[in-house]
Amino acid sequence: MYNKKIYLILLLFIVSICTLSAASASENVTDTVAIDDAVSDDAVTISNEDSISEIDDNSKNQEILANPESDDATLSEAKSDDILSGAGVLPSQYSINLNDEYQIVGKNGGTIIYSLTPYQMMGMNAYNFYFDLYAVVDNAGNTQEIYQSNVFASDSDRAIGNRQFTFPAKTIAPGKYILYAVNSYMQNTVMDAAILNVKGNAIITASDYTSNYNSGAATTVKITDKDTGLPLKYVEGKIEISNGKTQYFFTDSKGQFSWVPSLNAGTYKVTYSLSENFKHVSTASVTRNIVINKAPVSVKATKASAYIGSKVKLKATVTSEGKNVKEGKVTFKINGKTYAVNVKNGVATKLVKLPKAKKYAYTATFNGANFQKTKAASSVATIKPKIATKIIVKNQKAYRGSPKAFYVTVKTASGKIVKSGKVKIIDTVKVNKKGKAKFYATANWNYIKQVGNTVYFKKSVTKTLNVKYTPASAAYKPSKTKMKITLLYKCTYCGSKTSHSHNGMIYIVRK
Repeated sequence: MYNKKIYLILLLFIVSICTLSAASASENVTDTVAIDDAVSDDAVTISNEDSISEIDDNSKNQEILANPESDDATLSEAKSDDILSGAGVLPSQYSINLNDEYQIVGKNGGTIIYSLTPYQMMGMNAYNFYFDLYAVVDNAGNTQEIYQSNVFASDSDRAIGNRQFTFPAKTIAPGKYILYAVNSYMQNTVMDAAILNVKGNAIITASDYTSNYNSGAATTVKITDKDTGLPLKYVEGKIEISNGKTQYFFTDSKGQFSWVPSLNAGTYKVTYSLSENFKHVSTASVTRNIVINKAPVSVKATKASAYIGSKVKLKATVTSEGKNVKEGKVTFKINGKTYAVNVKNGVATKLVKLPKAKKYAYTATFNGANFQKTKAASSVATIKPKIATKIIVKNQKAYRGSPKAFYVTVKTASGKIVKSGKVKIIDTVKVNKKGKAKFYATANWNYIKQVGNTVYFKKSVTKTLNVKYTPASAAYKPSKTKMKITLLYKCTYCGSKTSHSHNGMIYIVRK
């Protein structure tokens, strides 16, 4: 692609096409296969006279361009290269001015007029350019080259003025194109741009369409040149549906466009025509029928279970021709109650709380405007009783000031280890994967009082503590028990277990 400047005329053309197409761009799919140039360089002619009426006098120049191997052509190109390279002629040192818009007839060909102002140097007119033709191929404004002329080099006998370029008959198919004048000597810079409308007659071919809702089946529209029977590549078409929706499309390199009607179940009329941007191409619109049948649907209710006191999840899956259904509702019926739930990506779920531990039969029925009616799907929701738990812990003895570790174990009533939840005695501790919670027997229960330098303690103190298990899973019941912790007195400084004194303090131990 060239290092092209942004031209106002190009922007206006692309914006006008994209604006018309934006309403349904998400539904349009356009192939961008490269097209073969159907033009031979020998067929291109140019006249460099200041007047259109003097075309016939330029047969020699046409011959040079048509036959670049001739001596005259070689001399002309050599002179041009010498002048440009010697003078350092930049693209900005000569100019080509195109009209904003041209129109020719594809079947007959046509001539365009442009203005050339060469760079004057040593009695020579310095320039070097060619014409490039592009088609817009999609709603994003991407383009495809379809034609490129010979290179037009400097001449010595013509200066500033109007010149003309002729597209031979049947060179360019009917359509709308962007015409570039491109500097071929310096970085292929675009000198100017214009719109080229190629008039002609088109034939639109389309068929009636019948399919199930959301089947993904496509229908194809084809647009051909009436005069040649060849496909019209990269022309913009229009689809008008009887539900009021309109969308636009571009034909591909085969002159075709395939689309999937995204419509609810029903019967529609659809009209195909060329878009407003292609009014210069004459064609009759074509109207066809679109029939969207209600699709078959499959509903499956799955088994569910939960423990008493917890909600159970009712679940139904909904598919149609192997695809998840993404609309409609499923109605669940269980224990005398009815629940309607929206279907999301093929699934409908509902959490319900049931009063007793037993099996409940339930049904799931799907209802959707675009789908056939089906029978209710049946399944079972089982509510299970919670599992009883028990706390296993031994009474503990420890010396005051010397913590002693011990474990609390949680099991089911049948003796299986419970591997989650929390146990609380004074502190709260998590149950590990072995079903145990680790605690320490330590406190200051032996202390009585201090009078002056005399401190009083009890020799032994026993307390009964509550032990409570809180489950982390809805499957288990909580449980509780009691345990005893006995703290014996022992001096934390000297280890004495009876009354004694040291460091000026007196310790009295009572029974």
